[in-house]
Amino acid sequence: MVSLGFALEACQTDFFLGEPTSEELCLICFPGQRDTTIIQLYKTVPIGGWYDGSPYLKSANIVFTVDGERQVVEYAEEPVGSVPKGCWFFVGAITSGQQVEVKASVENVPAICAKTTIPFPSPAFEYKWISSGIEVSFVDDVSSNDYYGLAVVCEQTLEKDGKKRITVHNMPPYSEGYGTHEIAVVRDYYDTGFTGWSLWPKWTGYYGVRVWKDSAFNGAQVKLAMAVNPANFGSGYDAEYDPEMEGAAESFRYKVCLYSFSEEFFKYMSALDYQFLNDYATYGIVPMMPSYTNITAGCGILAGWTMSESEWMEIDDN
Repeated sequence: MVSLGFALEACQTDFFLGEPTSEELCLICFPGQRDTTIIQLYKTVPIGGWYDGSPYLKSANIVFTVDGERQVVEYAEEPVGSVPKGCWFFVGAITSGQQVEVKASVENVPAICAKTTIPFPSPAFEYKWISSGIEVSFVDDVSSNDYYGLAVVCEQTLEKDGKKRITVHNMPPYSEGYGTHEIAVVRDYYDTGFTGWSLWPKWTGYYGVRVWKDSAFNGAQVKLAMAVNPANFGSGYDAEYDPEMEGAAESFRYKVCLYSFSEEFFKYMSALDYQFLNDYATYGIVPMMPSYTNITAGCGILAGWTMSESEWMEIDDN
């Protein structure tokens, strides 16, 4: 559980070995374009301390508001659809421009609070397939300060003896990509894994979204290009091998997703990426740098997002 404080949910405090510090609440929540908002709440373990009791905070008091109106949140005793056991969740639509605030408290631990605003959808975009990848183009909204994410989603269908299995996954970015602003080439991006409710740095191996800074484009015509791993295109890819489906007929179709992430999302994602790629800190040569959080009196992240997507399409193997 110590890894929870160090890795998955970093805090904006410096890390020093010494006397145990006080416990904090850690909130992870990404309200956006889903009908269910998952609220992960944990209690950190101080350095030198011990974890006591269940990791699930069923007794927590959570106040979840949208534009100042309190919403009903529920606790998952067991997995509920896409909601993992031990998480809280809100069922309902949250639209662009709305402000989400989360307050949480647990006995004997400082209460926390955070706010985020849901970004407006990405601009209307055009796309075309390039060698083993995708290129999208659109006009940046100069008034926004959102961050663009690009993903290619693959749906694989296997059929055999009346049995059908469908698997959907993001295709990992492959090799270096780029964005262009007029004639400037923008390579200031991060690869990350994002499911709509959880986030992983690239080093974990679970990644399928490439994110660029909005500030790099300044209202101009934008092109974002990304090659995806050719091993995940077409025949031969099977995300979950099933002997019963050996020799099954397979088909693939794809769609393009263009995300708009809030500034909080980008700062948290880039801070995690920096921490895990900082080998000097990992081996204790230099101090671990503080990470980003927008949680008052705690750690973690509350960050909004939206997404625009293309229709499903098939791609010729050639």
